[in-house]
Amino acid sequence: DRLGLLADVVGAPAGLGLDVLEARAFTRDDGTVLDWFVVRTRKTASLPSKDQVIERVEAAGRGVADVEVQVRRQEQRWDERPGAEVRLIEPLVVIEQDSGSARIEVEGRDGPGVLYRLLRVLADARLDVTAARVATLGPQVRDVFFVSGTDIDQDTLAKKLRTVVNGD
Repeated sequence: DRLGLLADVVGAPAGLGLDVLEARAFTRDDGTVLDWFVVRTRKTASLPSKDQVIERVEAAGRGVADVEVQVRRQEQRWDERPGAEVRLIEPLVVIEQDSGSARIEVEGRDGPGVLYRLLRVLADARLDVTAARVATLGPQVRDVFFVSGTDIDQDTLAKKLRTVVNGD
């Protein structure tokens, strides 16, 4: 495990045009990471081979892939934004903190790279994601992250997470 590993590993399929619909992530006490993802190809993206996905995820896990650039390319190509007829929930961020750990729940608008961006915010705040439960429901995300770390500025963190799911 390392700080930002989950963001990089999630960003790898997003950089290939895959949407992460569901994810579960855990870090064992010995530092071993167990991550599980359900992905789909967006309508406008071509289906990468299984070998391409594995290669990209492994490179991201080793920290040798420029995940940020790959995700940004996909964000620029995205033309499947929900129309006005789709009711989107207002961004919601709930942070429950307890001595050295926190539960962070985020609900809001989905898009390519949203999960990567949320995890990047957590990594940039020096928070270690020890477990996560992620779900995409149509045009919305409902994600729960369990993090360890100290000195969580809840207001600043909530604002940054809201910005991600607001599409700003």
